[in-house]
Amino acid sequence: MGKKAEPTTPPARPMSLEEWARNAGLSVVALRAMQLRYRDDRATADEWMQRYTRMMAETAREWRGGW
Repeated sequence: MGKKAEPTTPPARPMSLEEWARNAGLSVVALRAMQLRYRDDRATADEWMQRYTRMMAETAREWRGGW
């Protein structure tokens, strides 16, 4: 008997910021902040989440006075 093919997950595909934001349930304000920073970039969902997390961390540091 032959080996069964293991199921694989499809490779992550690049998507627009707007598509990712819609799928992630991002608020309109957060989407606009991301648009100002990243413009017409395309990235995978994981990359968009990393960028969003980084942006939010930078914003929090600025609000705390750079601590």
